[in-house]
Amino acid sequence: MAPPGADNLKWHAFLQDGVIPLHWAASVPRDVQATYLVVRHLGLAWVYSLAPSYISVPFEPLCWEPVIEETWVITKDSPTATRHFQMREKDVMIWLQKETLLFEAATKIRLKYHIPGNPPPRPSCFGYNRPHKSRAIAIKMTVISRDWFTIWMGFLSYLIVQTTTYGDKASTPLPCWYQLLLSHGFTDIWLSGLLASTICLFGTHNPRVGVFIQWTKQQVALLAVEWFLSHEIPIWFIWSKKEEDTIAANSKLAYLHPPNEVLQNALQILFQSPSLPLATLVMKRFFNLELVIQSTTLP
Repeated sequence: MAPPGADNLKWHAFLQDGVIPLHWAASVPRDVQATYLVVRHLGLAWVYSLAPSYISVPFEPLCWEPVIEETWVITKDSPTATRHFQMREKDVMIWLQKETLLFEAATKIRLKYHIPGNPPPRPSCFGYNRPHKSRAIAIKMTVISRDWFTIWMGFLSYLIVQTTTYGDKASTPLPCWYQLLLSHGFTDIWLSGLLASTICLFGTHNPRVGVFIQWTKQQVALLAVEWFLSHEIPIWFIWSKKEEDTIAANSKLAYLHPPNEVLQNALQILFQSPSLPLATLVMKRFFNLELVIQSTTLP
């Protein structure tokens, strides 16, 4: 099952557990190459929001702390009922409903558009819907489970942003993933809330984790850089003579050159160091200069 844009190319690909192993035998579209690199080599952590919001549909029940109740459980190891603690059943049902909707939405988008990437464990895997031996454990697992909803919000963000590459061209102002989920019974209220949430917000108003990438390693890495920047995902990379020479040889890469004030600030920190030989050695390595350092501290 080949991704979109692979028509008339000699693709050999199959879908297994949501991951598409790709073996290129011809030129592949730039956006598909970038997506392949992003997923297979950089993972999905870059998409997670640093300021997730639960204050609107469909995540508002996650805003308040659920009630932990005392319950009595009979197990195989204990013939008599023992005291346990778990979330109130009403809260458990609400969380399970939210989890199921997130899971179903992500699954339908991922499979419809053949987007590579494995889904993370579901929040219920961390036990918010099960009894625990102490109140402290029940609270701890509830907090972990709630935090894991943030991971699923990030995963859904990844899938939604990938529909710009793998999805159909929308014939209406609504994005293709919105129309897909609407056709599968998701309500307009739920989808509108999702569209207005931080899941679909890419930019400075919703900072994300970002990614470290060595774009000089291979040409396809530059495609990933372009892809990240086009979606306002922060990227970091080593700045050395190799990067400087690469940019000097190709003026089209000038946008990757750090601002001069950033470099000046970094060098000022070095020169403020009490060890002048260390600062000189760093400068030597940075500019590849043959400087003679007279010091008994550094070789």
